[in-house]
Amino acid sequence: MGDGPEAEVELPFQLLCVLHPAEFLGAAVHARYGTSFPIRYDYLDTIDGGNLSLHLHPREEYMRTRFGRPYTQHETYYVTAVAGDDPRVYLGLQQDADIDLMRKQVEGAIERGEEMDVERFVRSHPSEEGRLYMIPAGTPHASGAGNLVLEVSATPYLYSLRFYDWLRKDARGNSRPLPYDHGFDDLDTRRQGADADRARRGRLLPAPAARRATGARGQVPGQLGPGRPHISRRRRDRSPPPPPLLSIPRVSSASPQRRRELAAEA
Repeated sequence: MGDGPEAEVELPFQLLCVLHPAEFLGAAVHARYGTSFPIRYDYLDTIDGGNLSLHLHPREEYMRTRFGRPYTQHETYYVTAVAGDDPRVYLGLQQDADIDLMRKQVEGAIERGEEMDVERFVRSHPSEEGRLYMIPAGTPHASGAGNLVLEVSATPYLYSLRFYDWLRKDARGNSRPLPYDHGFDDLDTRRQGADADRARRGRLLPAPAARRATGARGQVPGQLGPGRPHISRRRRDRSPPPPPLLSIPRVSSASPQRRRELAAEA
């Protein structure tokens, strides 16, 4: 952009990882993940919306043997805001969940439009601002209506093995494709009930009343005021702001000699 000596060009970050993996990823990360930046961040907004589909992400061996990817998508939900009377997060199997019956209900929803009794098989947790939910691959989960979730996960985001989409139809009356056979093939049944809760739920901040007592504060997208970046940030008032997660050098179209001169001037 521009036509002077400091003209710049914008490049996709993933392209920089491919062209300069050691510089942008580091040797250890490059050796483990190739040219793929292994962490991704996105917002899942179901405020004034509906439940996300019930799904899981394949575990590492299944991801490697069936889909040819070297690593899988473990993830977390960090709830930044909630709305409505009873927002929920669906996460983990119920104790002694009947997987055969679950499959029958999934197939009944797809083939005959029968409603699935999700909470008979999957645990439902109250959604609370500031709570972190840990979601290992192979775990059935969904963010319910009324949540603004910061999803932090590994990068292979294309492989969501879905069981149920709440009988929704598109504009043409078609149901969403649900690759439930893959989901049941790789469903992790080792942790169920309260054991799943202990393994998968954590708290990133105290409850709201405790945060007020200790001087902590929270900011969520859309509430930062004009001219401020719309990011979610949570920290204690007396702590310095955290450093940026990643600083990306700007790539200049100037000649190598001019770039050296600019670097010396800086």
